[in-house]
Amino acid sequence: MQTDKKQIIFFDFDGVIVDSFDVALAVAKLACPDLMVEEYKKRFTGNIFEESYLGHSDKCNHNLDFYGHYNPLLGEKVGLFSGIDTVVKELSQKNILIVISSSEVPAIKRSLERHNLLECFEDILGSDTHKSKSEKIKMVLAKYEVSPEKCFFVTDTIGDLEEASKVGVPTIGVTWGFHSKETLQDKRFIAVFSTPEEL
Repeated sequence: MQTDKKQIIFFDFDGVIVDSFDVALAVAKLACPDLMVEEYKKRFTGNIFEESYLGHSDKCNHNLDFYGHYNPLLGEKVGLFSGIDTVVKELSQKNILIVISSSEVPAIKRSLERHNLLECFEDILGSDTHKSKSEKIKMVLAKYEVSPEKCFFVTDTIGDLEEASKVGVPTIGVTWGFHSKETLQDKRFIAVFSTPEEL
């Protein structure tokens, strides 16, 4: 599929578009009551679905249906970061915007629809599409017949940087989400922005 729009911009969802950290942590604590904030943030330095990033506390209930608790909150309660709606709408005019997320597609769609942003995104690929973000990026590259260097990935985590780097997609870091500006000090980012307007 070829397009007249300028380029593809991949957006992470949680921590970039929606301010969901506190809600996600609260749900994670239902499974791991002793989970600390910094320990939870470390889970996003890699693929959150890989065992090495999930933690191994004996007190954790790894059978908890995380999305069963999280999806209703994401779709109905979690708000946008201030100013990101304007940025998304502006960028969508000349670019193909695609969500690449670890959340599930139906909840993402409900959230975007609630905030009048659903029409800004050409595709949404969540954890129910594939657990690996690098694989989801590959799907989009094939669908739109575009090379990785013609795209950008906007994310708030080192884990997403790792995933995008596997397929050669340039990555922009944002500091208003899950990982701090200090955590995002990695030379593989082509830029690190502190406000949505900088995008």
